[in-house]
Amino acid sequence: MGSEGSILHVDDEPSFADLTRTFLERDDDRFVIRTATSAEEGLERLDDCPPDCIVSDYNVPGTDGLELLRTVHEEHPSLPFPLFTGKGSEEVASDAIAVGVTDYLQRNPGTEQYELLANRIRNAVEHGGDDVAVHVGGFYVTDIGPGIPESECEAVFEAGYSTSEEGTGYGLRIVKQIIDAHG
Repeated sequence: MGSEGSILHVDDEPSFADLTRTFLERDDDRFVIRTATSAEEGLERLDDCPPDCIVSDYNVPGTDGLELLRTVHEEHPSLPFPLFTGKGSEEVASDAIAVGVTDYLQRNPGTEQYELLANRIRNAVEHGGDDVAVHVGGFYVTDIGPGIPESECEAVFEAGYSTSEEGTGYGLRIVKQIIDAHG
């Protein structure tokens, strides 16, 4: 990332947007965060001064985060666009991936989520853009640990299944949907 990381955060909760700004700017002093509380305001800010990255909630007044992404990508197809949302569901995650969201992060209690978001923003800005292409020639999942117990082999692909209290249960479900969609 260059000397400055201009980020537009679109969220209908101003207090949450302010909190996110505080944590992101504390995490990386190159971040400059501007906020918008609606899709319309976000698009105006985008036109006034294009950011290096847009972070959006799923629920935004006037539309939703995925429709905002579609609109943004019409003019700025390589602009990184992570979805950082409190509306976490398998359906939203799957739809977000299908429309080309850069990343999908579900809001959780605690401050670790902001460190993760900052890292994902840095990665998207530093390693994204028009000159980056990803080619998938094959796909497999391997487990070098003790393995999955036979009785749980099918359950690991169900939404919400996790072996960890901190887990979201979306990981392997999303992997399965990608495999089902793309072979």
